Amino acid sequence: MNDRFDDEVWRGVERRLAAIETLVPEPPSWQPTREPAVRVTRGAAFGPPGGRRPATRPLVGAFIVVGLIAALILGSFVIGSARPAPQVSPTAYLIGGRALAGPTCGPKPASPLPGECAPRPVSGAVLVIDDSAGHEIRRVTTTADGTWSASVPAGAYTVIPQPVVGLFGTPAPVLVTVNATSIPTGIEIDYFTGIV
Repeated sequence: MNDRFDDEVWRGVERRLAAIETLVPEPPSWQPTREPAVRVTRGAAFGPPGGRRPATRPLVGAFIVVGLIAALILGSFVIGSARPAPQVSPTAYLIGGRALAGPTCGPKPASPLPGECAPRPVSGAVLVIDDSAGHEIRRVTTTADGTWSASVPAGAYTVIPQPVVGLFGTPAPVLVTVNATSIPTGIEIDYFTGIV
């Protein structure tokens, strides 16, 4: 009797399991099968087993840094050498003199006072300075006491006085030579007052 009871129990269990299986849907036939994931270990991708990097990597990085620094230095040198050399200004010399007008007296007194008939300074006279090729390089104007000055490099020059209102004629040009041993500073420009 017990054996028959056990058989009926097991048959009941089998029927319930069969009923449960009919309720579980089967997977669709189009669903792709999942491929097993490929595991890449750190050692396989970046170095030897154990994940340790090769000892040559720091050396490679150092060589790259040194190469970049050398390229920057070389580039700066090339750019600097490609620039035109700065123009060196020639040594300048200060020349000058004075513009005077005379005579300042009519018939000269028998006993003139000191400076009574001395030439007077010419203020506002314009002087043009040309180089040896005839090119104007400076233009100066005399001061209240008739003095003037100009800065020029070494060479040969012509100082050309310009007419002054109230004075007669124009003084002749003055030729000067300027160098380290000859710096004219007493160039006199003589205007004529018209007094005779």
